[in-house]
Amino acid sequence: MIWFFHKGRELLHYEIRRAADPAGYELVVRRPDGEEQVERYTDASRLLERSHELQSTLVSDGWSAGSADRRSDWYWTVGGTRRTHGRADG
Repeated sequence: MIWFFHKGRELLHYEIRRAADPAGYELVVRRPDGEEQVERYTDASRLLERSHELQSTLVSDGWSAGSADRRSDWYWTVGGTRRTHGRADG
């Protein structure tokens, strides 16, 4: 599952996914500068608590939740290359 947040022209998203360990989960946050933070959990309840905490923190910090597909000016960075709407700028 992926959640999108935007602030101005910046896009941040986080994902909850199964970890390589069959008993585990990962919460992966990808920031607009390309930084990726991975948190690992074995307890699904704690993972969901953390997801709710993260959403609250992002909204408190001025991020708005929503689909990135509806924004005409969002971008993120992949491997040092700025991406807009799925294509590289420049």
